[in-house]
This record gives sequence, C-alpha cells and structure tokens, in this order.
Amino acid sequence: MGIDKLLLKADVLGGKIVYKGFERFTSQTEATQKKLLQKLMRKNANTEYGKKYGFADVKTPEDYRNKVPDSTYADYAEYIQRMIKGESNLITSAKIRRYVETSGSAGVPKVVPISAKASWNVYCMGFVSPAYCVYKYLREQGRKMYYSHGMMSWIIMEHKFPNGEKVCDGASIPISKLRAILPFYSVVPREIIFNEHPQDIDSYYLILRFALPHPDVSFIGAIVLPSTVSIFQYLETNWETLCDDIEKGVINDSVVLPPDMRKKLEKKLKPDPARAALLRKEFAKGFEDPICPRIWPTLSWAYGMAGGTLADYAMRIRRYVGENVPVHKFGYGASEGYFAMLLEPEADEAVMLPRSNYFEFIPRDPEEGETPRMMHEVQVGKEYEVLLTNLSGFYRYHLGDVVKVTGFHNNAPIVKFMYRTNVMVNVCDEKTTQLMLDNTMEAFRAQTGIAYQSYSVCGETQADVPHYTVLIETDGKTEISEELRAEAARVFDEKMRENNVEYNRYRANSTLSPAEAHFISPGAFDEYRKDLQNKGRDTNQLKPVTILNSPEKKEFFFSRIVL
Repeated sequence: MGIDKLLLKADVLGGKIVYKGFERFTSQTEATQKKLLQKLMRKNANTEYGKKYGFADVKTPEDYRNKVPDSTYADYAEYIQRMIKGESNLITSAKIRRYVETSGSAGVPKVVPISAKASWNVYCMGFVSPAYCVYKYLREQGRKMYYSHGMMSWIIMEHKFPNGEKVCDGASIPISKLRAILPFYSVVPREIIFNEHPQDIDSYYLILRFALPHPDVSFIGAIVLPSTVSIFQYLETNWETLCDDIEKGVINDSVVLPPDMRKKLEKKLKPDPARAALLRKEFAKGFEDPICPRIWPTLSWAYGMAGGTLADYAMRIRRYVGENVPVHKFGYGASEGYFAMLLEPEADEAVMLPRSNYFEFIPRDPEEGETPRMMHEVQVGKEYEVLLTNLSGFYRYHLGDVVKVTGFHNNAPIVKFMYRTNVMVNVCDEKTTQLMLDNTMEAFRAQTGIAYQSYSVCGETQADVPHYTVLIETDGKTEISEELRAEAARVFDEKMRENNVEYNRYRANSTLSPAEAHFISPGAFDEYRKDLQNKGRDTNQLKPVTILNSPEKKEFFFSRIVL
C-alpha cells in the first residue's frame, strides 16, 4: 500500500477518535462548557485583559456575564498590534501559533491571533473529521471510499510579522500543518499551493495542468466552493489548450508564471499523449453530463465551505461532480475558530462543539430581563446571535453571526447559520439580511430563467428617493437587452417585497422607489478576486460579494456594468 493511501487511512482513523470525543463531550455539554470557562479564566487571570476585568474572581457563568463586558474587534485591535510587535500575556497566556487574516466580508479585514490549541482544534475538526464523516456516509450506503491523491485548489499566502509569527487565512491552518507531507495528499505541487505572490501565477491553469494527467484523483478540495466552480468553468473554455500541453508535457508559454517557478514545475512534467487523447474525447462530448466521474472514476468526495452566501455553489458544483459524489461543507466556523461540526456531508446544519470554545447565545427576540443563554439552554426554533469566548484571547466577542437552533444532538444544539448582523442592506430601517437576498434571488432565477453567476446589491441613498440596485453577472450565454434589464428590475423588486415585510411597507408608502437592475460583465467576481490578489490580499476565504458595503466594492462592480 502506498504512503498516500496510508496517510488518508490515518485521517479516517483520526476522525474516528475525534468522533468518539465529540459524542462524549456533546453528552456533557453543560459540564464541559463550565469546565472550559473556568480553565480559561484561571489560565488568563494574570494577563493584562484578565486583570482589568477580574478573571481571578470569575467562578460561574453568572460571574462571567456580570464582570466581563461583551466585546468587538475594536476592543482587541491595540492589544493585537502590541502582540505583533513582540509583547505577550496581553489578552491570553497561550502560545500564539500564528495570526490569520479575515476575508473582510463584513468590511475591513482583521488580524486575529490563533493559539496552538485552537490551531489543533481547527485541524482535527476542520480536516480530519470531514474525511471520517464521508467515509462513514459512504460505508452506510455500501459504497467504497477510494484513497489516493486529490486536487487541492488552495493557494496559501503566508507572510510573517515582526515577531516572527506566520500570517495566513484561518481555513489554511490544516493544510499548513501538512506542508511536509503534502505531496502524498495532493496532485497539485506545494510550489503552487504555498505561494506568497498568487497574483503572479495563473492558478486555475496550473491546478488543472497538474490534476488532469492523474486518472485516480479521489477527492477535490477547496476552502470555499466558489473556487472549485470557477476552476471547472475555466476548464470548459480552456480544455483544448490544457490537453495540448498535457500531450507535449509542457506549461503553456502564455501562462503567467515567474521563470524560476516555471523551471521547477516543468521538471515535474512529462509528455502523456494517451491521457491527453482520453481527456480530449471526454471534453469533446461536452459538459452537460458531469465531467469529473468521466475523467476521475475513483473520485469519492469533494469539500469546501458552502454555508450562508455560498449555498448556491453547493448546487452549481453538481454540474461537474454529479449527484453521487458527496460534497462536505466543512461545518460552521470563522477566522476566530471552528464552532460546529457536520454529522453528514450534505447537511446545512451543524452541531455546536462544547469543548472548542465557550459560547453564549443572545436571543434575537429577547423577553424583558432575559440574559444570554448557555449552549444547553437554547430553544429549538429560536434565532440567536453568538457571543464567542475562544482559546486565543477573545472574550464575550460579538461574531456578528445569527444562527437558528434546529434541534439537539445529545445535549448540544444543532444550528443553521442564518445571516450576519453587520452585513445587510439598510436604507430606511428595513434591514434586509443576506438570507432575504438569497431567497429573493432564488425566486428571481426561478421566475426569469436568467442563469446568473453572481449578484451584488446596494442601497442607493443619494437618489431623490432611495432604492435598491442589483448587479447581475450572467453566464455569458444569456442575451441581454433593455427589455430583459427592465424585467429583471421588476421581478427583483417584486420578490424583495415578498421576502422582507419592511421593504414592502416602505415601497408601499413610497419611502423606497422601485429597484433598478444592471448586468455586469461575465467574470467580474474573478476579476475582483484577482484585483485583491494584486493588492496583496489573501483570497482563499473570499466569499461572493453580494452586498456592496464599501465604496471600493461599489466602485469596482459598478465599473463592470455593461447594460
């Protein structure tokens, strides 16, 4: 048995161990949470933050609520800058393993410290447990999980702060831990995955150039599913070039690539006319029938974040992988930690992890005098904002996430991510959430038949009467016209009125005027991703820009309007 198969089997075994702990701790949710809180207070009592708020005197969850105020990132920004310059014992006594940069979906990107223990949790829950989850799922269906290399479409941009600590995005932590043995997991070379200057390479071409020659790819992995979908969209229009290059054993001269990197990568390639001929035959048949099972018959599963704004991509990837390949959606987490684990690959709901972080839940419709609830106290059917106390120095921290409790696994709540409190369109106090927009656009697609790739919405407050504007990126095949644009605006406005009662009220009394719609150039979101890369931003966790909540985003996407 090859070392690649041994390593993947080790992941499954590790996942089995993780699941045993998961079952034990979710059965003891209240006790586990209280013990974790006491441990965090004790270990951090002598930090600057701990002394300020009297951690030494916190013995119970009630003490914690009364003594320690809830917080936002602004409460930690100065401490973190001091940590970057080399100071320690400020907000945590724990060893900081690395720093992560947030995706900036709610505004300006933030830098978040991650302790060694938190890093290990992300690895176990975010990488090892999904492999076992899929193995278990397939076994229950009487199907086999193949063990081999995978197509890992992660581009990890690491750099260092003055204190020597590494900086990357949070979801890259599991792969960073595997850097030394990555060749046994991935058909995509380390030189491509770990790249300080991704703007200098044609990443889609290179990922496919190294993945397509392998007939035994067993999994497809990305941090977020839009990356995988974009790669296969690239394949649809560039397969002939890729097949020519596989036949000749070269990297195309037109591909953007530093000379030294090109030289290293070309040494890994050899001509493969037989594989190129097989690929040409399948690609020439078209992409209406899923292409992945046809070129990779051992493909067992795919993974990538697909919650919230990404849900649509879980459906789009089916065009390429088919209906029989399970797509694991990672669970629920953020740069600040990993919070909830999936019980099944295709699930939209996840089980909160009582040992990973300490959680409080603020009811969205609180009764008078009601205080935040602990994990075991939440109610099924209710929505809550999450307050996080993590292992890396954040205390009673407003994530800005709203979740809905849909049930319990043992004594731990099962939740579904609903929306972010600070990511919404709010012109007249109508408070349109991401979920409302997603529901609107689903209904919009069903009624109009417009095959959009992405959409962005903003509130126009400078007009005589405020209104919403929706920007629609089509697939490039839809014939657009003024008539279609007018129809798009009408249907979007109609569906918004159905999905947000406050929007409907303000439209009815003319406080809001009818929505406008515009079409933007195909590939606009990919251009935005590349633009951020050119500015040195890590885009692994970049989510679709569905709400234009900054002047920079608005300027970029409005400049792509074609009608």
